[in-house]
Parts: sequence; structure tokens; C-alpha cells
Amino acid sequence: MRITIIGAGLCGTALAGELVGTLPEGVDVCLVGDAASFGRGVAYGLARPEHYLNVRAHDLGLDA
Repeated sequence: MRITIIGAGLCGTALAGELVGTLPEGVDVCLVGDAASFGRGVAYGLARPEHYLNVRAHDLGLDA
């Protein structure tokens, strides 16, 4: 079985990481997106200067 995630921004990358850690062996996860911006969402990209870093570094992360 293969699961394909379209969109390799922050949410797609986080979902792929979560799935890889929980799915049984033999299931492939394919992440599709622009390789130059994998893991970046709008708030973490450089499209707008006010989005460069919008929270304190110790508040960043996917886990609560």
C-alpha cells in the first residue's frame, strides 16, 4: 500500500512523519511537493518579511 500526501509544507511534512511512525511495515508514504520548500508553511517561508519568524523559538514545534 502507498499513501501519497500532496503538499510538503509544514502540515504535509508533519503528517508524513506521524504516519511513518505509526503505520505497519510495507506501507510506503510518498510526500509530493517542491523540494526547495519541504517543511515550510506560509508562516515559516520567506514570502513575506513579517512571517520570517512569528513566534519565540522555544514555542516552535509539533508536539505539545
